[in-house]
Amino acid sequence: MSFLLSHLALLVLASSSILPVLGQAGTICVASVPNPTPGQKSLANPTGGGRTWEFSVRLDNGQEQKITALSAVRTTGLSLGARHLIRIRNKGTDVASFWFTFESRGSTSLCLWFNPLYETWSLWPLNEAEHLCECPKTS
Repeated sequence: MSFLLSHLALLVLASSSILPVLGQAGTICVASVPNPTPGQKSLANPTGGGRTWEFSVRLDNGQEQKITALSAVRTTGLSLGARHLIRIRNKGTDVASFWFTFESRGSTSLCLWFNPLYETWSLWPLNEAEHLCECPKTS
């Protein structure tokens, strides 16, 4: 009988830790891109070189959203259990795309940000990238 009770207690504990997650949804903040700066591109001047960007980001089958130096975008209500596709374009040309799950990223709130030095995009847990992502509270 104690064996059955101990397994029942474990089941109750496991289900109580899962239930709060079932009611949650994922969030992605797409950070604004930096404005170019004068001078050569370098470690000290990662936005140098006179490059300009006209990025747009599309999540799954949603609308393409323009990302500028003045606009960050927050997307909420994303399924935590689903696999999602991010597609990034610059001036109408595909530059990056990748699949992700919230579980594989270890967080329900993520930051998608652009590194101007290497001209790459990264997806990090928001709590590790708050200095890179400042998004409006709602979308």
